[in-house]
Amino acid sequence: MKKIWLLIFLSVAIVLQAQNKQITNALNNFNYQLAIKLIESSEPGIEMDILKAQCYKNLYKYDSAIKLLENIVKADSLNIQAVSNLADCYESTGNYKKSTILFNKCVLTKPESNFFHLRYINSLFKLKEWDKTIIEINNHLRKDSVKVLYGLLGDCYWQNDAIDSAIVYYESTPKSLSRQFN
Repeated sequence: MKKIWLLIFLSVAIVLQAQNKQITNALNNFNYQLAIKLIESSEPGIEMDILKAQCYKNLYKYDSAIKLLENIVKADSLNIQAVSNLADCYESTGNYKKSTILFNKCVLTKPESNFFHLRYINSLFKLKEWDKTIIEINNHLRKDSVKVLYGLLGDCYWQNDAIDSAIVYYESTPKSLSRQFN
């Protein structure tokens, strides 16, 4: 009897491993529709749901991705991968308010992450929260001098009609970076 259970267990493990390899191959070949089909027939779980949401996101099916990711975040509000992907989906659909709230949550969860801080700054900028963006950029520049942020600061000051400050920051932006005057 033990041998039968061992054979069943090994068979299931081999099938799951083969299925995961197929999913990986589909993702590596950017065949997201196939990846979704394979994920749907695989063992359910949060990791698979996140992968499926990323596939939907890559296919510009944001509503489907958002639905999956919201369910994950409801179940585990500290799942930073789900929160970040959800914020990205909201940003892609133009819902900058929700995107900003979620990227701020990512910053609070992982304060050492430059990636999340830059995404939060970008969301604030898209939300046209000029003063908050200026504050966050200055906070970030104390830790890391990301040259493109000088142009963004210039844009914020320009929007606030602080033209002299805008010009100072535009001139601080490296010449290789394109300038946007709003």
